[in-house]
Amino acid sequence: MILKIKNLGPLKKAEVDLSKNILFFVGFNNSGKTYLSQVIWAIYNESFYTEFISTVNVNKISKVRKINNFKIEESTLKALLKEYQSFIKENIHKVFRSEQRNYSKFEIEFKLIQDSELLVANDFSVTFSNSFDKDDIINISTPSNDKRLEINLSKNRDLESIKRRIIHFLLLALFNGNSFYLPSIRGAYTTFY
Repeated sequence: MILKIKNLGPLKKAEVDLSKNILFFVGFNNSGKTYLSQVIWAIYNESFYTEFISTVNVNKISKVRKINNFKIEESTLKALLKEYQSFIKENIHKVFRSEQRNYSKFEIEFKLIQDSELLVANDFSVTFSNSFDKDDIINISTPSNDKRLEINLSKNRDLESIKRRIIHFLLLALFNGNSFYLPSIRGAYTTFY
């Protein structure tokens, strides 16, 4: 996934490939390294995307009215990324502990990398089980089966909360959920893994 940023502090334009295992930012003083690393930290920060999940209008991301019709389509992923972009744009001032008006020209965009992207909508496995001896279950997994979500529908029939759990799962899958962040420190390297 590519992260594109415009108009953030000294950064007029920046592009980062978030699919890389390690990111190093090296440059002159006041060139925007800290700004960029703080935005990436926010994207991967659990409390930041947990706030997003609790406040987002889930029906903008998924129009499904019955859970048995749920599919993860390209439009679902694009809508999720669009809503997350908007959330970050509106809340980036919290990361820098500043006023929102200071970031009025800030722009952010996530772009999936063509068909080579690790997670393509069609690659998610969504299955439903329904039998006499088992509860109704929805299972969602990533293509490599390294991330799974299981929702017991007999315990949770609220469609909105189910959508929120699925959105949370998709964010973890899209942004890898295994990031390690070392904060910006003068005289040291900032790394993301």
